[in-house]
Amino acid sequence: MLTLAKDMMNNAKKLDPMPAPKGTAGTRIRAALKLLDEGAVDFADGKADTRDQASASLELTRMISAHQRALHELMLCAKEYAEAECVPELLRVANEINKVRNSVKALPNKLGEREAADLMLLLSGDSCLGALHRAVAAGDVEVLVCALLTAGSATLKFETWCATESAKLAASAPGVLYDDDEPSEIESGILRVAQTALATRSVSTTERVRSFIDAWQSLAKEFSTNKWNAAIDAVVGYNKELIRATIANDFDATERAFNATHDEVDAFVAWCDACRARLAKDLRPQTSAHAAGQELHVSSNAGVIELASLAFHTLEKYRDNAKDPNVGIRHVASSENSNRGSKVERSGRRARGRKARNLGANDALHS
Repeated sequence: MLTLAKDMMNNAKKLDPMPAPKGTAGTRIRAALKLLDEGAVDFADGKADTRDQASASLELTRMISAHQRALHELMLCAKEYAEAECVPELLRVANEINKVRNSVKALPNKLGEREAADLMLLLSGDSCLGALHRAVAAGDVEVLVCALLTAGSATLKFETWCATESAKLAASAPGVLYDDDEPSEIESGILRVAQTALATRSVSTTERVRSFIDAWQSLAKEFSTNKWNAAIDAVVGYNKELIRATIANDFDATERAFNATHDEVDAFVAWCDACRARLAKDLRPQTSAHAAGQELHVSSNAGVIELASLAFHTLEKYRDNAKDPNVGIRHVASSENSNRGSKVERSGRRARGRKARNLGANDALHS
């Protein structure tokens, strides 16, 4: 009977609320959330001292662990407030628990965010797009090739990084994560979600890169067109000298101007050959994009191989037409055709425009 009475008294005591926990709810919540800062590095914050060394998969798993620790502390806090029937404090803690849970679910969406932004910044910066403009302006094939290789290799590096991090996530323990030798439970599907998010980031970023680089096609064409037009301008000047020398019956000046026109055309053809050889050496546009991309360590998805191929074939067209008596440099220069750069694109058509009346200079130039 005495034992039964004691059990009845203990059960009756359980009906009374427990004493309220020490400290305010705000203080206890801040202590729990501090674990997020102490136990993890935010892989989207761009801190210079961690971003180049830390693995995104490791950062993700550490952040998940930190969130789960914070959730554990908040759940204990909520239990104490529930036993003490402190309803306002319990509601406040429950609200923080929901926030942390939602934050955990959103963590995989940040994977690759920083790396993708860095890639696009590189492509739009001085080493890629800026270099292309300089190459077109100066007719510098070395700068052109360097810009394309930089863009292609940077894209490949991003794709490789995504694949590597995805493999690390796949190799992570499915149920328990150890951080600082202390096990903490993690949500079972969070790493699979992270893999999917990373794959989506890789595909979407590559598509964005391809669209961005495809817009450079006009620059690939202008690389040859500017040089072609410069050669025409030079020959126009020599034609004028030829006319003046002919009128003045200056045989030596006539011969110099005549030879200069041919030298200018030969120089343009030689420039085209040198550029084609340089492109063929480093970017091999004549091979398949996939095979070249693998061999040259540039992304086959970025579009730089296709861009190099476009520049290569445009150079080839201008070179083949340079000495053509119907559409070549000397013909365009003698006719003073204003639509010079499009002449190669309309290969086979005769140039339009006013024929220069230069006392037989045309015949001499084309003989």
